Amino acid sequence: MNVPPGMSTAPSERAIADLIRRYAPHAEADIASGTRLREELGFESISLIELAFALELEFSLPPVSDEAAMDVKTVGDIVRLVEQGAPTGRAAT
Repeated sequence: MNVPPGMSTAPSERAIADLIRRYAPHAEADIASGTRLREELGFESISLIELAFALELEFSLPPVSDEAAMDVKTVGDIVRLVEQGAPTGRAAT
């Protein structure tokens, strides 16, 4: 695929936020970069796992490592993971 200079093939923040909204227990909350997943959107362990699988499928990402998942607290954290291609935290072999 030829991408014009200055254009990105990464998913947009809006596409990521829309997916988060679909899985959020409290989807009526505003979703912004600083929105907290647990406290504001009502995510719990199971719903976060469902969201992780949905992100992997929707954006063709490798599984997120436990280490990376522990650092995810906000919508902005998810956007960064998706934009980076969801690093697994494992050393390359």
